[in-house]
Amino acid sequence: MISEEVLTRDRIVQTAFSLFLDFGYENTSVQAIIDAVGIAKGTFYHHFKSKETMLVDLVEGLSRRMAEVIAPIVADPSLDAGQKLVAAARVAVAQKQEDFGPHTLLLVKQMRSKGNRLLADSIDEILSKWILPQYALVIGQGVTEGLFQVRNPDLAADLIVGTIMAMKNRVFDLFIAAAEGDQAALEDLVDLYASIEEAIERILGASAGSLPIYSSIDMKGLLARLTGLTRLPGAKS
Repeated sequence: MISEEVLTRDRIVQTAFSLFLDFGYENTSVQAIIDAVGIAKGTFYHHFKSKETMLVDLVEGLSRRMAEVIAPIVADPSLDAGQKLVAAARVAVAQKQEDFGPHTLLLVKQMRSKGNRLLADSIDEILSKWILPQYALVIGQGVTEGLFQVRNPDLAADLIVGTIMAMKNRVFDLFIAAAEGDQAALEDLVDLYASIEEAIERILGASAGSLPIYSSIDMKGLLARLTGLTRLPGAKS
């Protein structure tokens, strides 16, 4: 049975996340969180030293869940390294849908806000800490199997994650425009993901087209599910 203390802590984090989505991280005060949860100020500070430490706790939780759904794929002896990268991307997308659901578009918009730079940077830093070791394991396997040609799997994993994160803001901007009905932005988003996919293959020395990490995902259908746009042009039923 979950203790009342754990339930209170989770309620604080969940409420804070909703407030961050609605008003932005910088515009949400500790007092606003306390008022929304309906607790005493001392209760908040019993669980968290500050809003920043609570943010770290929130992002750690999201990143940990991502790592937990990827881990069984990484450990699956029946899959080669290429299959693992593709499967990991799919379950990562599914986990994001579960974590954010209809809040996804709002979250993406908040990530592009200057006032939420700390939130965005924290997500990048903590997600990297959890995901990089998983990528390195898979890349090491791929080298052993002869699928990838890299000198150092750890550095290759760092390069891949860095490449993905370097394009994050451009992805966010296109995602927002596509979700708001810009068909050209949707096509540009698909092209951008294809370019990232190609870059990953080149970093790993893999055969062209051998890692359909993004091209195997129905981007139009995904946008429809994440944003609630059930009539997104071209979305598969």
